[in-house]
Amino acid sequence: MSQNVSPPGRHVSPATFITLSFLTAAFLYGPFAADPAPAAAPHPRVICSGAVQHPLAIHVDALDPIRRGAVVRLRVATGTARGFERGQVRLTSSGGATVAGAPRAELRAVPAGGQATSEFRVQVPAQGRRFLIQFRVETEGEDGLSARGAAYNLLPDGPSEQAHEVTSATGVKLHEVAALRIER
Repeated sequence: MSQNVSPPGRHVSPATFITLSFLTAAFLYGPFAADPAPAAAPHPRVICSGAVQHPLAIHVDALDPIRRGAVVRLRVATGTARGFERGQVRLTSSGGATVAGAPRAELRAVPAGGQATSEFRVQVPAQGRRFLIQFRVETEGEDGLSARGAAYNLLPDGPSEQAHEVTSATGVKLHEVAALRIER
């Protein structure tokens, strides 16, 4: 029996292990050591100067007082950073309120930085505490298609929480609202 071979049940000697490891590494990585790695191509320097923002900004306002059984007009203002040639605003969910007018409105061309408004009407039900009205604005311009959603919370009884003004330890005025813990 050879002197460097271990009999069954015995461990390989450290000298044999180191020799085999060196030969394996030379066999696996040796061919690559002869060829130098190609130089990496220089990357152009990129500077990010601001946050990424959606090109559409949507704002919904109630034009009438929100009362049970009343018809409320909602104005959807669509602002655009890039401009578009055409678009539409759709009322996608009335949240339990009744749609009292057209559920969609076409948008005319708006230049970059401009704004278009659309008006919708919903009737507030006699029962219920909250009605989430949802809109989808879709536009098409030279940059392609853009779409964004918006929602308006119809609260006929007003917000359920009462905010009161407090002053923080640093002297900043804040509006504080009591919170309830929900047990699961």
